[in-house]
Amino acid sequence: MALSKHIPKTQKSMLVVNLMMAICFPTSFGYDSMMMSSLNALPMYKDYFGITDATSNLNTASMWIGQIVSVFIVQYFADRFGRRPCAIGSMLIVTVGIILQSAAQDVAMFVIGRIVLGFGFGIGAVSVSVLIAELTPRKWRTTVTGLFFTNFLIGSIIASAVTYGSMDIQSTWCWRLPSIVQAAPLVCSFIFVWFSPESPRFLVLKGRENEAREILSIVEDTFPTSDIVEDIVSSCAEEAAINRSHFFVWKDIFATRVGKRRMLTLLIQSAVVEFGGSSVCSYYQSLLLEQAGITETKQKLQVGIVSTVWCLVWSILGSLSFDRLGRKPMAIGSLIGMIISFFIMGGLMKGYMSGANISPYGTVAMMFIFEMFYSFTYTPIDYLYSPEIWPTRHRAAGVAWYSLCNGCLGLLATFTLSIAMSNMSYRFYFVNAAIDIVFVPLVYFIWVETKGTRLEDVDALFMAAPYGGFGNSFFQRDDVEKIEVYEEVKS
Repeated sequence: MALSKHIPKTQKSMLVVNLMMAICFPTSFGYDSMMMSSLNALPMYKDYFGITDATSNLNTASMWIGQIVSVFIVQYFADRFGRRPCAIGSMLIVTVGIILQSAAQDVAMFVIGRIVLGFGFGIGAVSVSVLIAELTPRKWRTTVTGLFFTNFLIGSIIASAVTYGSMDIQSTWCWRLPSIVQAAPLVCSFIFVWFSPESPRFLVLKGRENEAREILSIVEDTFPTSDIVEDIVSSCAEEAAINRSHFFVWKDIFATRVGKRRMLTLLIQSAVVEFGGSSVCSYYQSLLLEQAGITETKQKLQVGIVSTVWCLVWSILGSLSFDRLGRKPMAIGSLIGMIISFFIMGGLMKGYMSGANISPYGTVAMMFIFEMFYSFTYTPIDYLYSPEIWPTRHRAAGVAWYSLCNGCLGLLATFTLSIAMSNMSYRFYFVNAAIDIVFVPLVYFIWVETKGTRLEDVDALFMAAPYGGFGNSFFQRDDVEKIEVYEEVKS
């Protein structure tokens, strides 16, 4: 089958399409996160829906419910029909969710819209991130996939600005308008995915090797018969030979030690993302600021805009640093910084609540420092690490597993964090710091450094990886022969 005339014909134009996909789709996702945080600060929104702690949590959590449901089908459809069709379908579903949410007449309709929205975002987060990872050459893969979730923050900035601009509208349009604007980056996403080819690695798994060679020759800026193209095609073809069925993928993953280690790795990553403190500074930033003594709506929205820009800057720097510093050193270094920040934040808040002459802006400053450490690593690594630790035959399932962990833990965090913050007061920040301490040894002993590794070599890398340590000097390119031994043992 000939390639579509619409797809890019040079490596540079292919990179532009990949980069724009990595910008536009997460922008819509990030817009939703900050929009909900900002809406929770609008009196008109709270009065219209009669918002209580329970309904606020439900409106936020319904997004996670949709994402969790999507996980149970996305792997099958991404492996059966392709990454690109799933990406396009996800955007159509999100559009339906935006329409329902924007036109909501009561809490029930708003929640249904957000469930549909989460369902579409769940499918897109897996299919788009995998498509980008499999279409980007190794030289640029870390940066482009690292920017995928970093651009979540661009959406947050836009949402903060739109909500800030609409807050004085004395009607339901103060919250309907921000919801409608969410469709803008989604339209851009659709355009760039439309011009994207299918993943060449998926095409090899489907026996369409000639198409895959043509696409890989564009991606790698070489000839269809070059050694690098043949190496990738032959590696994927070997995987295709053992990929018996889409329904056996999960059985294959659970049957091996390295499969279980990968799943545990992503469970730990999800736990850090959802319970490491980021939700406190995003979804519940308004409550944090109130505890620090900042109660005026305009001030809270201003802090939200500035903090989001701050996070974006550090996330971009982090995306550009992974191939220099490595995934594990950055992950552990950021955790240590987050721990220290939370302890100081809790101490300042305790002093302020005890009547000491402490400015609330000291707490805000520590919130910014916490966000610096978190954003430097855990924002860009979100959908960078999850696709790159899996072989092609398991990649969609692996990212779906990460999405499931994220959804379940995010749902749990949504219903517990605001209650814990209200009831525990400043002690909450000490407890959160203690939780982050537990994450440090888990990352050190379980995670595997993937810096500089090809997607086709990840199986051999995990087989050779010890528990603990930094770097991957233990892995040699010749170790890929271990895959053959591994498959013989499996069979």
